[in-house]
Amino acid sequence: MEQGDFRSGTLSGNGYQIIHSLPGRIRLRFQAIYQDAPLAIGLRDLLNAQDGVRLARTNPDCAAVVISFNPEAFDPLSWLDQLRLEDIKRPLPASNNAGRFTNPSAALSKATFAFEALLSPGLQLLLGLASLASTLGGAPASVARSILYAAVVPILNRALQTVLEDKRLGADALDGASCLFLIRAGSLLPAAVMTSLIGMGELMRDLVTRRCQTMISHQLALSHRSAWLISDNHRVRVPVLELRAGDRLVVYPGELITCDGTVESGVGTIIPASPETEFAPQSVSTGDCVSADTLLLEGKLYIRNEQGPKLKPADPVRAKEKKRWLQRTKLHRFALHHAYERVWPVLSMAALLFAVTKNIHRAVTIVCFDFITGIRIAIPTAVLASMFKAGRRGIVIRNATALERLAEIDTVIFARSGTLTAPVPEITEIFTCGSYSMEDLTRLASAVEQRYSHLGSFAIYNYAHLNSIPVPERTSSHVISGLGVSGDVEGKSILVGSTRLMELRDVSLAPAQDFLYQCTQRGDSRVCVAIDRELAGVISFKDPLRKEIKRVIRALGKIGISEIAMMTGGSKQAAEELARQAGIETIYARTLPADKAKIVQDYKLRGRKVAVVGYDTADSLALEQADIAITLGTGADVARHRADVVLTSKSMRSLVEGIQIARSGMALAKENLVLVSAPNWLGLFLAVTNQADFLSATLLNNGSVIIGAANGLRPLLDKGRSLR
Repeated sequence: MEQGDFRSGTLSGNGYQIIHSLPGRIRLRFQAIYQDAPLAIGLRDLLNAQDGVRLARTNPDCAAVVISFNPEAFDPLSWLDQLRLEDIKRPLPASNNAGRFTNPSAALSKATFAFEALLSPGLQLLLGLASLASTLGGAPASVARSILYAAVVPILNRALQTVLEDKRLGADALDGASCLFLIRAGSLLPAAVMTSLIGMGELMRDLVTRRCQTMISHQLALSHRSAWLISDNHRVRVPVLELRAGDRLVVYPGELITCDGTVESGVGTIIPASPETEFAPQSVSTGDCVSADTLLLEGKLYIRNEQGPKLKPADPVRAKEKKRWLQRTKLHRFALHHAYERVWPVLSMAALLFAVTKNIHRAVTIVCFDFITGIRIAIPTAVLASMFKAGRRGIVIRNATALERLAEIDTVIFARSGTLTAPVPEITEIFTCGSYSMEDLTRLASAVEQRYSHLGSFAIYNYAHLNSIPVPERTSSHVISGLGVSGDVEGKSILVGSTRLMELRDVSLAPAQDFLYQCTQRGDSRVCVAIDRELAGVISFKDPLRKEIKRVIRALGKIGISEIAMMTGGSKQAAEELARQAGIETIYARTLPADKAKIVQDYKLRGRKVAVVGYDTADSLALEQADIAITLGTGADVARHRADVVLTSKSMRSLVEGIQIARSGMALAKENLVLVSAPNWLGLFLAVTNQADFLSATLLNNGSVIIGAANGLRPLLDKGRSLR
């Protein structure tokens, strides 16, 4: 079997392509399963059930099938040639998420999402206002009724959506039922007012939501991605939209994987890029499939692009889920839970009142007070408006949950490099050992370090560039997590990293002991360079303290942050000097990535609400463990994509401002909760005592929603920019 051979099989008229084949392992591209998750899962399960198959995996995103097998007991190609499509298309287990919309109820639920996407909130408001205009303008009753029925359709669609998804009645069900009753009873004005106010509330929330989504995408530059393309043995940075099927890419630690493809060589650990997806590291190696929008946490991968650029069709279900993820806070969920608990008591009260009075109008008036609508609109509006205000000041808060957690923190831990210190370190001195010159040392170290995102790597490579020192291409390279980089350049084995790395690799530091001591005394960072297991020199660099950081530390203390700490992989002496300058008392030195994560866990076990401010790949585990992960806009992809808060402004003062905005935003959300709840309680009292009619009930319930939403928009009135 030669790589690239095609075989035709009975499963698919397109056949399959052998990507690579080793004794006991084969990887194929099978076009039949492309973008067909149920078929891919069926094929995987059927393969795993065969005698002689050790493990089979399928990936519909890149039409991949990987089979590990016993060659004496199983022939994968013969088996595939004899396979029929009917063997795979059997009923899948009910727990299979890929079959999410295979039953009629689920299909209907999906249809409600698609219908909602067609009926924009602006159109809903327009229908409501048209019904109000026709009612007040004296239009024929038949015309006014027709417009009102059309205005109720979006409300009923959302009601059906809630019933199918959550298996319960929501505010839309009560509002829709009330509107239909009012129309049938001839009370057209209250019905028109109700649909107009509901449409206005939905529009206000939708506008703020869309503006927040646009701002987040724009400020994080998520739509302007690029990748390292291998062209004639050179690495060229190109926009993702220019990639084509068959292109070979290289991905370095901390970077985004931008295409669906096959790992041609390399070993790595990948994680989902989206912070809404669980942090689940997965090891990949040669022959494995990787998907776009994942991050390389460790290792280095050479990937062949399988599909080229493609635009995925809009998924209304996914769009709605993203909006929910953007909007929901713990306060929101808590308030909604209690509001839903009041639905049946309100309905029971209405039924009891009707049984006693035989007055259907009084019963329906009670139903108007649902509590849910105001909570669903007014609280998210306040939170989203606060997020937008933060975004104007260069503080991107990913979602409402992040804003809520940011408001609660009492502990801030800085991961030193790039956060407490300037993001552009400078080489201060180069010490050489033996026969190596300064240029040799810089040239070889730069070759190994180039294209890596660590600040020390940037300092070395930038120094070579500024001094016109030619940097050769390396033959290979490998990141040693939290310690350094190894690689082969011009036939030599190069090791660049910390003193700890040198000790672990049995490289004697004796020739540079005096220089290392001087670096410690000066507070300089240092990188050791070994060539063929012998120390060749030490490069010292300084990443000076940010000029504003002292004021930031003092300001954090003033706003109630009771614990401020620093973590660093550097020496204790250098850490103590920098902490003294910054005004930080708690220091954790010589920490590896796993150590940083353990430190954060220990704080959380003590009941602290922890924010970690990180910058590069070495900080990623600590950021994942934090209650709130904060990074800078210039940070590594792995930090920027997974963080809850991204500071895009140049000054770290935006950290303090972000916490203040989050706290005021949550205070505003709680204020809105009172604004929308109090009128409903008052309205229920008036309805039970027969002092409220349909119009006053509508104004109390839905009018309070508009007042709450308008109050929540106050942060948008603040046009100020962040302090410089």
